[in-house]
Amino acid sequence: MYKVVSVAMMALLLSACSALSPKTDEEQVMRRSEQRMQAFQKMDFDKAYSFMSPGYRSANSIRHFEADHIGLPAAKEFKVLSAECEEDRCEVMVELWFEMGQVLGMAGAKADAGQAVLTDMVFREVWVRLDGKWWALKNK
Repeated sequence: MYKVVSVAMMALLLSACSALSPKTDEEQVMRRSEQRMQAFQKMDFDKAYSFMSPGYRSANSIRHFEADHIGLPAAKEFKVLSAECEEDRCEVMVELWFEMGQVLGMAGAKADAGQAVLTDMVFREVWVRLDGKWWALKNK
């Protein structure tokens, strides 16, 4: 009985260690990108701003950041599609879906009444690793 319990405990410990093992750079940066997009959807600009690189934050106020990203909370859905990393730099592809009426409204046009039409766009984010942590750079 003691051997069975010991083997079970050893297996449990090994599985816990593998769950805690460091994630790949791609997994880490995709998770941070997802958290950032969730913050935008909740209109939590303070949290979304916290993902920006220290250099960006030292040069740009939170109000400037909000003005640059004001349309992102209008996205109905998002999906972080992929990440490709080389050393301390990753490119992340993110897909957003908007209701056409909201997109037209942001541009000052009038949307037709009736059923909402979803449209999507894919954009590229660049993330860099500084002191072991991944940070978003400003999109150009």
